[in-house]
Amino acid sequence: RIAKAIHPEQDIRIENFRNTKIPEGRLDAVIGNVPFADLKLEHKGTKYSLHDYFFAKSLDALRPGGVLALVTSHFTMDKTNAAIREYLANQADFVGAIRLPSDAFKREGTSVVTDIVFLRKRGPAEPASHVDPNWLKIGELNVDGVPVPVNQYFLNHPEMVLGDWSRKDTLYGEGLSVISREPLADALQRAVSRLPTFSADSVSHETADPAPA
Repeated sequence: RIAKAIHPEQDIRIENFRNTKIPEGRLDAVIGNVPFADLKLEHKGTKYSLHDYFFAKSLDALRPGGVLALVTSHFTMDKTNAAIREYLANQADFVGAIRLPSDAFKREGTSVVTDIVFLRKRGPAEPASHVDPNWLKIGELNVDGVPVPVNQYFLNHPEMVLGDWSRKDTLYGEGLSVISREPLADALQRAVSRLPTFSADSVSHETADPAPA
């Protein structure tokens, strides 16, 4: 409500994302922290877990060349069933991901492993160009003597994991945690600098909406 008062010219909505009607292929960017709950929602005839639903609906709203950056449960990247990653990969390029330490949201009273996932929507004729095609796959990591399924991207790029793997201080039966080694702001800034850069208007106006919402 404060944002609406300060920016009355902007389309600021106070509503459930499930009910939000967004024109597909129009947004320049999606930035957010998706909610976690044992809940499934339907999108285009398919039922998704709550955080996967946010990814699917958000990606469909992006224009070609638009970018997405969402904080999500590590299960988006780590679960063996790659259906949501394959759905995303069919429309967007995987730009990279950053695995945060488990205490990144300790002020909010939770200690869980989360990732920031970055995607770029492709144009209709663009070939796929993932930073690492292995982000669709799961590998196995030995953590304190126990094999744990971890996305192959993080095994290939350990510099994008902001801490040390551990099985201590885990919640919700995750069996995995990341213990920070340094202040989060410093580690995060360094990880972001490793992400690839590209032109914000890297898709021609023949395929991109010239007036995104």
